[in-house]
Amino acid sequence: MPLRVILIHVFLVATTIIAAEEDAENWEGKWFPQPPNAPDLNEKIQDDTKYPQMGIIDASCDDGKSNLTMDYDPRNISHTIVHMCLDNFTLYHPNYKIQPIMRIYQIPTAYSAPHRCMRENITYPENIPTFGPHRPIWPRYGEYLYVPVQRWIHNLEHGGIVALYHPCAHEGLTKKLKTLVKGCLYRHIITASERLTPDRPFALVAW
Repeated sequence: MPLRVILIHVFLVATTIIAAEEDAENWEGKWFPQPPNAPDLNEKIQDDTKYPQMGIIDASCDDGKSNLTMDYDPRNISHTIVHMCLDNFTLYHPNYKIQPIMRIYQIPTAYSAPHRCMRENITYPENIPTFGPHRPIWPRYGEYLYVPVQRWIHNLEHGGIVALYHPCAHEGLTKKLKTLVKGCLYRHIITASERLTPDRPFALVAW
């Protein structure tokens, strides 16, 4: 590009900038969002979520220690049936004629599971839910005597598999289930559950 053309181009750009600054000084219309050098009086945009944050220990909501009786009260004898067999063992003997059932629930793409504090009761429409509201604090992966469904639902959300067995299930088959899950899956929760039936006393649950 010739030098004369470059100089003309620079002159035109400088002239345009000066003209724009003069127009700004004389501007009497409205500014958006506010005039130059004026303080920003707009409210700060913040995270206005109403749900407790995931995995954050909060004594006012869920610290994994307080108000646990909302989901399970070990001092309430009626709650002990969730991990103790009070039925007839023979009802839970293996029946190899029973076929397994696979149930798949459609989760909306935009669905986001809410976190509920320990002061709130959580119930589910399905006997064995695969998704839904849950507690902010979830248990470490591994085997437990009993973990409330309100806890292990959170593990499902993060890719874990929950192995459920009825307390009255055949002891040998229960051991096989535990061995299989521990040997194949790192992200697992193993727990007793009263939600199972005599004909199908085992279940694997995923989100």
